[in-house]
Amino acid sequence: MPKIYPEISDLPPHVRKLNADNLRAEGVEPLEPRTIDPGEDDGSEAALQRNCEALLTRRGYVRQTADNGEYFAIHRARLAGTFVHLRKPQGNDCILPDLIIFDKRGRALCVELKTEAGRARYRKGQKHYIGSRLWRQANNFDDFALLLNGWEDAARI
Repeated sequence: MPKIYPEISDLPPHVRKLNADNLRAEGVEPLEPRTIDPGEDDGSEAALQRNCEALLTRRGYVRQTADNGEYFAIHRARLAGTFVHLRKPQGNDCILPDLIIFDKRGRALCVELKTEAGRARYRKGQKHYIGSRLWRQANNFDDFALLLNGWEDAARI
């Protein structure tokens, strides 16, 4: 049986760090301030990934981790959903996009992030999934924001 935290401020420190933006929205000061700004962009894929994650957390999505499962279960009604960000997939035969975003109803948006430099390097199979529209490709932060807006708007129809 999962442990229930009567107060959000009672959450363990590692869960508070993972959910800094959501906690701030509830008036609880997280243990570590979030320094990522969606406007910050140096053109690298790492910056694009950080900025996309920052936008997701500011919109009420939480990163899927073992520790966040309980947080999501308790606060599901007020959260937008969850996301998975895969890092360092080299050597893994399983092919997945950079970001998989789930709304709280279970709809998924799969996004491959590719900066100008990264578009020269696709892993085997990536172009096929993007071409079939099972995955979407975002080349910059604005592309990602448009994809996310469109996906969220489609859920409201």
